[in-house]
Amino acid sequence: MRCRLCILPLLALALGGCDGEPVVIRSQAFPSPDGAYTATLEEVDNGLGFGQGALYNEVHLTRQGESTGRHGDPGRSVVFYVESTYKNGGAVKIEWLDRQHLRVEFGGEQRPGRMSASLNGVAIEYRQTKPQ
Repeated sequence: MRCRLCILPLLALALGGCDGEPVVIRSQAFPSPDGAYTATLEEVDNGLGFGQGALYNEVHLTRQGESTGRHGDPGRSVVFYVESTYKNGGAVKIEWLDRQHLRVEFGGEQRPGRMSASLNGVAIEYRQTKPQ
């Protein structure tokens, strides 16, 4: 009985530490050729933990000086995201083709959660590479 009483407070402390907020692990900015926009590639931990946690690669598209804001589906600046937790997650690369065309290349077998065709007048092209 005494052991159970010790475990309950520890379990409550552990659960209380998980607030479910996404954590950006890495972030890299890619300004457009004319400097009007920034494509930002982020590696994000969704913050859920306990079997629901996952890592994602996200691409945000913002006007110069705007912040990326929220992550995943609620994020207005998110044009692409794909889970990268597993070995077959693959890498994501960003390339500006010109000031109004962005290419997002991603590898692996995962299906993206979002693939916007355009945002703020910038067309977005996608290329999926197959694992080797």
